Amino acid sequence: MMTSKIFISHSSSDKEFATLLVDELKTPETEPWIDHEQIYAGDDIFDEIGKGLSPMDVFVLLISRTALDSVWVDLETKYAQLKELHARRNIILAYRLDDVSIAEIPWFIQLKHVPVIERNIAGVKEIVSKIEYRIKSRIEPKTVVKERVLSDTRIDKIIKDIKIAEWEKAECAALKIMKYTNERGYNELFESLISYLYSEDLDQGLSLEWS
Repeated sequence: MMTSKIFISHSSSDKEFATLLVDELKTPETEPWIDHEQIYAGDDIFDEIGKGLSPMDVFVLLISRTALDSVWVDLETKYAQLKELHARRNIILAYRLDDVSIAEIPWFIQLKHVPVIERNIAGVKEIVSKIEYRIKSRIEPKTVVKERVLSDTRIDKIIKDIKIAEWEKAECAALKIMKYTNERGYNELFESLISYLYSEDLDQGLSLEWS
């Protein structure tokens, strides 16, 4: 059985919640990486973090006010985004632990669904459930329900002229979609866009898989 490696990026002030998450992820199927368990006194921090980032299958980003100010979290997140681009698949799962607005989050994370979760076991289980789904979808792609999605005319209008590798057009489209985000961080249009990923219509779903 293959074990999926999960990197937990967080601020030291969020260590208590991050540790709860790690404890829940210690299973035969998942191997979490967290700094205070893998880095010891005298270790080269860059080398050890690199050892955690390189093989990761999922990057969990815990966003709080202190995390936004953390140089380490910033570096880890940028590396994960770069790996996502090279791998052409989703790696990052981001969650807000504080009342942080979407506008405060790095722009390339704003393009993702970034829900607010509670700092308790319910929040932990929500993240674990998403990780398990992400891993299962990757290992057993045929288990994903492939229904023909009813297209959203608003999305169709925004993305209709975008071709693969037209990054400027894609960025403009993403910004238009993000304008639909309400004050609680929910974006109905983004949820519709996510459903396109599993459409049987390849023209509709293919280029959105890793965005």
